[in-house]
Amino acid sequence: MTMEELVKAAEKVAEAWLAFGKQLKEAVDAVSEVFNAAFGSPELWPKKDGTTPKKYGMSLRKCQRRTSVHYHYIPTTPRNLPYMRRAY
Repeated sequence: MTMEELVKAAEKVAEAWLAFGKQLKEAVDAVSEVFNAAFGSPELWPKKDGTTPKKYGMSLRKCQRRTSVHYHYIPTTPRNLPYMRRAY
């Protein structure tokens, strides 16, 4: 294989990748258009933004979430066992 053939092959591969990229972009645009048409209508989601924190007087970022503790058992420590005694 000569250098010229290698350059031609590289150009063909580059053109193929560009064509594949264009087709992929078109497919992604078509899918996003379908999803926007299906789920992006304002009639479907009338209160999409909800109520602002200023309106109900509470900052959402300062809200502390309480986590529940699932494990309350504290084992007792064993006392005066034989291995704890002196052997002299």
